[in-house]
Formats: sequence, structure tokens, C-alpha cells
Amino acid sequence: MSDSLGIDSQVQKLIAELGSNFDGVLKQYHGNLNTLDMFSLFWSLKEAHETLTPKIPISRKSKEDSEKFRKEGNKAFEKKNRSEALKLYNKSIVNAPHPPLRIGDDIQADSQQKPDYETEALSLAYANRSAVLFELQQYEDCLSDIQRAMENGYPENLRQKLIKRKESCSIALNNPSGERKRLLTRYLVKPPRISESNPAIPSLSNSVKMAVSSSVGRYLVAQREIKPGEVLAVEEIYCKSMTHQYLQTHCNTCFIRCLIPLPCPTCSEIVFCSNECREEGLSGQHRLECNILPYLGTMNTSMIIPYKILTRTPFRHLKKLLQLYKEEKESKMAGALGFNARGIYDSEDYRTMCCLVTNQEKRDQRSLFTICAGAFILTKLLLLNQEYFLDEMGSYCEPTQDDIVVVGGALFYHVMSDLSNGHRYGELQASGGSDGAPEIQNIGAWISPTLSLANHSCDQSVITCNKGNLGVMTAIQTILPGQEVTTGYLKGYGAQSVSIRREILAKHYHFECSCPACKENWPTFANLPESFQMKCWRCFHFVNRSDGQCSSCGEDYTTGGGNDTYNWKHVDEEVGLAVLGFLRMRKNFKTARLDFKYEDLKVTIKLIEIMDKYIILPNKIYANAKVFLAAQMRNQRDFVQIKEGFS
Repeated sequence: MSDSLGIDSQVQKLIAELGSNFDGVLKQYHGNLNTLDMFSLFWSLKEAHETLTPKIPISRKSKEDSEKFRKEGNKAFEKKNRSEALKLYNKSIVNAPHPPLRIGDDIQADSQQKPDYETEALSLAYANRSAVLFELQQYEDCLSDIQRAMENGYPENLRQKLIKRKESCSIALNNPSGERKRLLTRYLVKPPRISESNPAIPSLSNSVKMAVSSSVGRYLVAQREIKPGEVLAVEEIYCKSMTHQYLQTHCNTCFIRCLIPLPCPTCSEIVFCSNECREEGLSGQHRLECNILPYLGTMNTSMIIPYKILTRTPFRHLKKLLQLYKEEKESKMAGALGFNARGIYDSEDYRTMCCLVTNQEKRDQRSLFTICAGAFILTKLLLLNQEYFLDEMGSYCEPTQDDIVVVGGALFYHVMSDLSNGHRYGELQASGGSDGAPEIQNIGAWISPTLSLANHSCDQSVITCNKGNLGVMTAIQTILPGQEVTTGYLKGYGAQSVSIRREILAKHYHFECSCPACKENWPTFANLPESFQMKCWRCFHFVNRSDGQCSSCGEDYTTGGGNDTYNWKHVDEEVGLAVLGFLRMRKNFKTARLDFKYEDLKVTIKLIEIMDKYIILPNKIYANAKVFLAAQMRNQRDFVQIKEGFS
């Protein structure tokens, strides 16, 4: 993740306002000071309140805007440009004044009651969208829009044409010979599962445990031999956020692409893919962002994720929980942090998000000052929102100075932890590449506590990615008992030189990598050796092909047998056949596709296992196999296929 919060211009204005006092203020920000004290100091700066208080644009529904988009849609529809007409009718619906929605038994979306004449714009937009959906043979969706138009005050004198369209839809749907292609087809992949959970960390496989060291802190280690392709962790994503450009093309709840969206009844910023997702969003976190989303939605995800982490925990519980976690940090060993009273590391428990690494002590003063500015802005947004500081009865209560500092200090912490632990949220696009191959498009970010335990290696042993609302960790090489389970924070050794990798890691993650690829300065992919050398199991030097002896310790590999040696000629033949099988498969399978066969994975996994066991690394064919396996593992996720011309 980037170390930028996207607030540099605001911070520069504050620094200019502080003038000669800035250096004195900056000296009070250092890694050994706690976040509460640093935030309290920041909150006391009148210059901060003058320059950083957000000015939130108004995002109200507009009959005029709705009418404008609808008329533009009509022009596109008349020109038979159905895809453009659909987009414009969607905008008309999103901007139209909306009546209240009842969510559950007793919760209503916070939109003002609209008389029929005000909701007429919404009804007209739904009716017009139903027309283009009918032309596109999306009959079920057409019927839904006709129903919505009727429910929202569609004019009586125009209803007859909707009734006829409804009848035509029913006839078409009852015609078994009619061929219809959906604009958007959603393909669901069976969610990955772990065979047996770690009893203390349920999101982890029992093949993995958490360990602690003074040099790297908490990390993950294998408890038994792990095979390539094995799922090691499946965890519900704790928080996720979309980048601004996707807010009106993807569902705000499930993040799936939607071509026929439903609006929020209050704001014009986001969309939902279904009534179910809309109900979940309006009764959940969207309620806490709706009226500030015109400002919050434009911010970097490294600001939005901390806001969502904090607001998952109601304010009436927050102070008590933060005090408890503070006491736990002071009394418990590092390896016990995040575990509840039952000794469980529960991914849904806020305490697990309060013990992630922040690298606070390694950040320079300017970085801490900027992050504190970010926390200040988020706290201001919470105050402007008036949906977070609620009492037991759900009524707004004016926060005290102490309340504000507690919340701001927590946000300060979560911004730092997200910068060190966040993941990019990828969407699989079924035909995104120039050659028709699937592509992973980053549309946002996410964070989860268990998957954050894996440390970095430039030759990572696992991949970590999102699959729907799950974070999943999968092995891409053999991991022996006692070996660390490592993920990758950036492009690996094959794509970047060691100097570039170390520069990026030092800047954004504040450590110098000491993985084998860095310590031994492995070459990039283009310069990796294609030929392979077998390794001695005793000293790990290469075995001479001329006499079958280890080049260093002299161990004999001409006969083999047992657990100490092997017959080098037999292994040479076995490796050669595995390489040949992999290269043959790759020749016919030029890119990672969606329609892969499990046999292709078996061929790849077999090669990786054999080379892990017998071959000196790095090696180009081995690296190629790991990249291929990683791509296939990433592609095993839900995706949508969109009709050509409607992307």
C-alpha cells in the first residue's frame, strides 16, 4: 500500500499557517510519544481547526439533475445507443428525490418524506430505464423497474404503456424458444475452505501457527509440511473501501459490478446491486458515511479504512474497550495480544485490530505529523456526521474533549496500522486483457487482522488476496515445518532489483528485507538460469553431474536411498520430465485463463514440489511455475462477465 494519505495540500496550508511555530510543534511528534498525547496537541492548534476542518459539498437529490440525465438518456435511446441510454437513466435514478425506505422492522433510511410530485422524477427514470431494458431483452429487470415506477407515483395518464410493456415481458419470459443474453452474468466460485482450523486462531489452518521474535515481532510459521496450492487462511474481511471512481459502478455493499443499480435514498454518491445489499448497507456502515461521503469518498482508502474500522465499534463501547486493550498491552506479552479471554484470536473482535503493527517508532516526525492531521480530519468528519457519537438510546450526545481525544488517538493508530497492513481489493475482469485473458483490477482496499500476521519476503511462499468478502492465503511453494510463511508487499525479486525493493520497503514499511533473495542478490527474472543444478541435502551446495559427488562436502549421490541422499540420475530424469510436462502445458495455455483444468494445476504443483526438494534456487522455470500457480489461485474467485459494449 502507498504511504500517501492524499492530504499533502491541506497539510501544507497548515504548515504555512503555523509559520515560524511549525518547527516547535513538529519537535513534539516522535515515535516514543503515545497517540493520545500527539492528537491532543494537534487538537489544541487553532490553526488546525482553521485550515483542516472539512467543507463538505452538499449531496442532495435533485429533480433538475434527474430530469437532465433522463432527457439525455432519451436522446441516446432514440439514436439506438442503448448502452449510453442505460448509463444516463442510471444517473437519473441515482439523482432523483427518493421516498423513505423501511429497513427491517423499525429502522428507516434518513431521507425526508417526499410528496408524489417530487418522486415523479424517480418514477419516470425507472419507467424509461424499463424501456431500454425491454429492448435489451432484460425482461426480469424490466419488470422490476416497472414495479418501482408504479410504486413511486408514475403518472396515471402514462401507466397504460407500462402495463403493455409488462404484458410483453410476461409473454417473452414464457416463450421457451426465446434466446436472451444477460448484460451481466455473475459467476460464483465455491468459497475456499481450510481443512482443519487452528484452535487458537480459527481463520488459520492448523498447519500454521503464530510465533514471536524480538527482531520481527509476530509472524506465521509452518507446523507441518505444506504443499503448493494448499489454503492456509480464510478470513472475513474486517473493513473494505472502494476508490472514488468505482462508487457509482460497483455495489457499495458487496463491491460487485452492477449495470442496473439501485440508489441510496439519501445521497447521490453510491449505488447498490440489489434490495438485499441496499438493506444491509443502509442499516450498517453506509449510515455512518452517507452525509459526509461527498468529502470522505474522494479521500485515499488509507483514510477511509481507518474511519470504517473505528465506526464498526459503537462509541458507547469504544472508550471502555480501548482502556481494556491499553491495559492488556501493558500487562501481556506480544504473543498474547489480540487473544480474548478464551484464548481465541477472533477476527471479528475489535481488539485484534488494536494490536497490529504501526511502525510508529520508525516513522519520522513529519510523517507522524501528517498522519495526525489525517486523524484530525477524520475526527472532524465524525463530528459533522452526528451519527457516531450516540448514547445508549441512539440519540446524539455532544462529545467531551476527552471523548474527542480518545477517538482521534484511535484513528491516529488505525491510519498507521492500515498503512502497514492494508491490501488492495482486486476485481477479476473476465476479459480485461488485450489477449482476452482475465485481469485483476484494483478497485479499492481491505484489511483483516489474521492475514496481517504474515511478514514479507521478496520470494514469498504464499499469495494473499480477496475473494468476495473473504481474505484468502494460499501456498505457492513447499513450506517445511518450522519455516516462516511469507507474503509479498510488493513485486518480487523477479521484477525488481534488490536496491529498488529495499528502497520501497524502507520508505513505506520501514524495514530492510533480509530474505534470501535480498541477502544473496538474486537476479531478476530475465537473468535467472534456465538450467538446473541438484543440491546436496547435507550442505546445500551443488552435486556434480560428472561423478555424482557434492561439490563441497563430497557426499555421494550415485546410489541414494533413505532420507540422507538420492540417486542423482533418477532425480535428473524425474525433474526433466516434470519440466517438460510444465512447458508443454504452458505452450498450450499461453496465459492464466478462467477455464483452467485442474490437471494443469497438478502439473505445476508437481514441478514446484520436485524442484523445492532437489534443485538449487533461484531458477527461471521454477519462478515461472510459481507465478503461474499464483495467477491461477488469484483467479479462483467470483467474477462478472459483461456483454460487449456495456463495460
